[in-house]
Amino acid sequence: TGGSVVGTGSSLSVSPAATTTYQVECTSCGSCTAVQVTLTVTPACTLVAAASPASITAGSGSTLSVSGGGNTANYSWKSGGSVVGTGSSLTVTPSSTTTYSVACTRCGSCTATQVTVTVTPPVACTLVATASPASITAGASSILAVSGGSSGSVYSWKVGGSVVGTGSSLSVTPAATTTYLVECTSCGSCTATQVTVNVSIPPACTLVAVASPASLVAGSGSSTLSVSGGGA
Repeated sequence: TGGSVVGTGSSLSVSPAATTTYQVECTSCGSCTAVQVTLTVTPACTLVAAASPASITAGSGSTLSVSGGGNTANYSWKSGGSVVGTGSSLTVTPSSTTTYSVACTRCGSCTATQVTVTVTPPVACTLVATASPASITAGASSILAVSGGSSGSVYSWKVGGSVVGTGSSLSVTPAATTTYLVECTSCGSCTATQVTVNVSIPPACTLVAVASPASLVAGSGSSTLSVSGGGA
């Protein structure tokens, strides 16, 4: 190769870094013509795998991607020995930290590589609901409020399974004692909680009016009017 002797004998082991043509000749054969043989070397293949994001909370997704296999590459993703997808990218939603292996089935010398998606449990969420005032008389209003969700949380208030309002606060005017359930529809792990507005209904009021005396002669005096039944 290149005019330099790289070995002798009827066989020779070589490990060229690139495609190389070797010429062999017989120095004691007289009329033998030298011949050549070419050893084609395919460049090494390095797969690079990534996860975006690499760390997620339970229930979220991550996109796996791989490069390095060339234009004709055919990729296969595995988890625990089982194929979970194919292609240069794959969206996964693991419930716990998972390592994915990706191999190129048409790349020749490519060695499979791995990427790990770390899954963290969601942050515990405790909702606290209040009513101010918690007790009202019929016809009055109470302000419901909730806290404990994350920033930007979306809250939904329900009575008997029906939505009666949204937001972190809500003004209500129940006609009778009512329990409101509030849930955070964007908080993931938050458990719905309840708050009750107690409504008191005042007793019926009957007024009684009397005149004493009930009749008189014009110009002969006066009558006293009185009323009762309105309470203390």
